[in-house]
Amino acid sequence: QVIRSFTFELGLDAGYKLEMNLEKVKQSLADKLNERLDEKPELLKWIISLALDRVGDNKSWNYRRELLDLTSEIFKERFQPFENALKELDSATLFQDLMKLTRARIAYFEEAGKTLGADALQVWEKSGVQMDELKGKSRHPFAKLHKLAAGDHAVFIDLKKVINNPEEYQKGGNLTASVAGLYNQINPVLLDLEDFFSAETGKYEMAKAINTNLYYLRLMQEMASLLTDYREENQALLISDAQFLLKGITADQQDNPSFIWEKMGNRYKNFLFDEFQDTSSFQWDNFLPLLQNTISEANGKLIDNLIVGDVKQSIYRWRNGDWRILLHKAKADIGNHNVESDSLEENYRSAANIIDFN
Repeated sequence: QVIRSFTFELGLDAGYKLEMNLEKVKQSLADKLNERLDEKPELLKWIISLALDRVGDNKSWNYRRELLDLTSEIFKERFQPFENALKELDSATLFQDLMKLTRARIAYFEEAGKTLGADALQVWEKSGVQMDELKGKSRHPFAKLHKLAAGDHAVFIDLKKVINNPEEYQKGGNLTASVAGLYNQINPVLLDLEDFFSAETGKYEMAKAINTNLYYLRLMQEMASLLTDYREENQALLISDAQFLLKGITADQQDNPSFIWEKMGNRYKNFLFDEFQDTSSFQWDNFLPLLQNTISEANGKLIDNLIVGDVKQSIYRWRNGDWRILLHKAKADIGNHNVESDSLEENYRSAANIIDFN
């Protein structure tokens, strides 16, 4: 009813249909993407590269299942800022440049880590110290230096405990001359490794995460474009579009929502929000001007509006639910002076040990 009240303002055809089967839409978009390959040779090259990479990783060349899974993101609120940002960039070169950048970062980290690991291994081997001379013998972290030099940087976490710590070389920290010499030579190398991993690991993991999904991000951008065509061709409004479209209406009526009341043919003076911990940011943005209007007209003698929720019961993050709105944002937006908070002190649904645990 609300959407139909604003069909003209939203640019919708009066005979539009509401599409709730997003799986059907995703399948249709995937089919249209394949049809578009003849028109966009650069997109075809991108998909061929994706298929070759998948085969190189011992995966099936068929990327459709993963693409369909990720395409679910284009129906979510959090995709909108990403899509808007892409519209301002040259996507023809953006993804290629990103791929070069991330792969260079990955290669640098892995090669530099191996080089530093090889330096540590060389110091160890030249020292002549045997494993039997060290604390823990064959279980000493230095037994993993070969793996570090081969590129397994995950083992460095075991080596960290020997840095600046002679007691991890020999029990009690009373080092023999040969072990003391090893400590003095290898400790600076391990410190360099620690500095390197501390500074570069985050960048490396970020580059890997971006690079892993980069092919699909490019295809998702194409799917988002096809989604616009799908809406027009089928005169369809997706159920996921509702909040986004309404946000454009309510954003223009922050101070005076009388236009909204007029179009809806109803005026509401009281609101009850239940399960508020699962409210999305778009939903809150849409309701906020209406709620602020009712608060401004309240006489202050009664509690005119009620928000009920429990952040610990937030289970709809996958549907854009944001528990932080209940935790602090709603109160900040409404104004602390307009809010009276109250907690349910007695629980009749759970045993005492459950309550104590929480």
